[in-house]
Amino acid sequence: DYLAHEVLAALPALPPEFLRDVAVLEQVDAAAANVLRERGDSLALIRQLARMRPVVVVDEQSWSARLHPLLRDYLTDALELARPDRAALLHLRAARHLAQLPPGQRRLHEAVAHAVAGGRLDLGADIIEAAGGFRLFADEGEVRVRLMLQQLPAATLRRRPRLRLLQLMGQAVEGGPAGTLAAFERLEQQIRDAD
Repeated sequence: DYLAHEVLAALPALPPEFLRDVAVLEQVDAAAANVLRERGDSLALIRQLARMRPVVVVDEQSWSARLHPLLRDYLTDALELARPDRAALLHLRAARHLAQLPPGQRRLHEAVAHAVAGGRLDLGADIIEAAGGFRLFADEGEVRVRLMLQQLPAATLRRRPRLRLLQLMGQAVEGGPAGTLAAFERLEQQIRDAD
């Protein structure tokens, strides 16, 4: 209530839906905001956010912004209550955008999180598979791959042999191959049965 009445009332004249829409992003940049909103005016609006310090931190070199976590929570909760269909749509747009960035800029963990938040576990699984499977260990590291996979339910991982193999690789790296040998054999059999 304090945010609604004291902070948001004192904000610069921004389109009211702008903050609600971009609040689903951890880091708001013009390209991502434009994709989410299907508009081209986000850079000018991000520049206006600089006047909202300290509840918004704007990096003026890249013109990206981070909303204070309490403000983000308030805005995303308000969006979920008012328009749950819009929130899911924004998450799915964010997932696709963050997954399609060039390899050095991709934010795969966030992309998977947005797919899950948007109710599309299959999209989250597709993003991980499309990112290169084994190459993910080299690009992202074992810990980040494990964190991405943990966002998906075990049933989704079991249905996707590539994802299950990634999970087993992470377990082998973490605890040695002895504990994963039987799981590899079961996965091998599942692949033979499906093929």
